[in-house]
Amino acid sequence: MKARDTTQLLAHFAELRTIGSNVEIANLAPEQVHYGESYTDSDEQWARELQQAEAAFTWLAYSFGTIPMWELHVGVVLVTQEARAGLHAHADARPELLAVVRELGEGFAPASFSEAAKEIQHNEVFTPYGESELPKIARTLSQKYIEVRMALEMRNLIERRG
Repeated sequence: MKARDTTQLLAHFAELRTIGSNVEIANLAPEQVHYGESYTDSDEQWARELQQAEAAFTWLAYSFGTIPMWELHVGVVLVTQEARAGLHAHADARPELLAVVRELGEGFAPASFSEAAKEIQHNEVFTPYGESELPKIARTLSQKYIEVRMALEMRNLIERRG
């Protein structure tokens, strides 16, 4: 898949946030929606590590409240012929966040480690993927986002929603 095609798929995927069943994701503040391409020239430490590892920046991530996206997020990475969607936490994330990942992650998918991102990832893999799979991926991420947000709220790691 060409880079331009991947970019178009990510843009289309982002539009799916407005679908009714994805209301949780649709209501996120703009600062909680992160596009990989916007970090290709970033000076942030985690972005520089990805740049040095020559990692793909074809991803979309949703963060939680004031928790930095680099520490914990749900997201989708589009690579070659597969989409990997799930829960991701940086290996150096705070212990209380890693505990949430350990508790919830295996219910999502088996753990893997991304050397490039230095992340523990629990991904559902969609292969091959295309525009027809995007609504299913969007629903998957929305469900994971809700579960993780609730777990973070219960542990008082983020502010409860009203």
